[in-house]
Amino acid sequence: MSALEPDGVDAAIVRELRADGRLPFETLAGRVGLSAGAVRARVMRLVRGGAVP
Repeated sequence: MSALEPDGVDAAIVRELRADGRLPFETLAGRVGLSAGAVRARVMRLVRGGAVP
């Protein structure tokens, strides 16, 4: 899988952010099962790609 292809974790991140766009990375990380740093990197990638406004 390419680093730019969304996966199930990306979909979960988008779902959580649509429900509450102000979630701290640490809270979001706990909900999707990743570290806060990994979530931050994914969110930034999703923002750059237009999946998250």
